[in-house]
Amino acid sequence: MDITWFVLLILLPGVLAMKVHDALTGTGKRELKESLLSSAIYVMVVYGLLGLLSLVKAWNLTPIPLDGDFNPWTIAAVVGLSCAVGGTAGIADERQWLQRAARRLGFSYRGWRNTWADAFADAKGSWVNVCLSDGREIDGWARFYSSDGKAPMIYLKEASILSADKRSCTPVKGPGILVTPNAKISLVQFLDPAPD
Repeated sequence: MDITWFVLLILLPGVLAMKVHDALTGTGKRELKESLLSSAIYVMVVYGLLGLLSLVKAWNLTPIPLDGDFNPWTIAAVVGLSCAVGGTAGIADERQWLQRAARRLGFSYRGWRNTWADAFADAKGSWVNVCLSDGREIDGWARFYSSDGKAPMIYLKEASILSADKRSCTPVKGPGILVTPNAKISLVQFLDPAPD
């Protein structure tokens, strides 16, 4: 077997799974050590699943042969498993399935990413009142939020802006409002039910 094909078949599943994960979670550039470790873990998971699938004789999957005799179904299975494993890991990471389970079971009460992202992940979209440092407030449905608590951003649908003197409330004309770090969010209140 050509060493190039061997290296590609070993590295490709890990890199592909990692790229799918990163695309779903918005993960930025990784350090080399983290990339190599993540890739190695994904490779082990993908080839472990391939080993289990190869036990089903009807599918005619074989582990990657060292003699160069490639089975196209095996290669398709490796690519498919890489995408599925990376996608599942990305969704689980983005939705914090492991972290929520740990909190529910009482293993931890600490947030994994940061308190900003954990609060919105637990609230799963709700009505919020966003207080800005200049005294204005914005009510709306929290549709999207940033994962970075140091530069918090939030997109609100069906939003209304309450003036600093609390005398006027102006509905946003359009689908919603994006509150950026320049607005300097000082407080977010999670409301239930919808505000009047």
